[in-house]
Amino acid sequence: MVAPYTADMPSFSFKDLSGRNVAPKLRKRLWMFLVIAVVILGFIVNDVITGTLSWWLAILGVALGTAVGIALGRMVTIRWHETDEHAISQLDTIGYVAIGLYLLFALTREWLFGHWLQGPALTAFTLSVLSGALFGRLLGMLVNIRRLLEGRGK
Repeated sequence: MVAPYTADMPSFSFKDLSGRNVAPKLRKRLWMFLVIAVVILGFIVNDVITGTLSWWLAILGVALGTAVGIALGRMVTIRWHETDEHAISQLDTIGYVAIGLYLLFALTREWLFGHWLQGPALTAFTLSVLSGALFGRLLGMLVNIRRLLEGRGK
């Protein structure tokens, strides 16, 4: 059973991202992750409907990508900018590693999954993993922002 909300419990909503607490560049990056992930997810749904990819492989790919994305998203450094009084993030070493891993995954997808999938199914599965990774990265960053804002009493 879920405990009812009380006034002393910390809360977080997407409204927190639209206000003065999060830097505009960081908000833009979060929205970009969300929009790209949703567009790719639309392609995946189309592939499932047309029979290019089975629904269980699509779910498996999104779940696998989400797990990887959450791990990478939680490693992103989000800190408080004292002068501007909002959360900021910079592309640090982990960000560059994540970009490198995305590229490595794109280049080696045939070697990684080519034993089980070929042709259009391989492309659709790769897109499902990528969509999940973007969703996971978004979720990991939102958790970091939430922790930062709760720690600052915002």
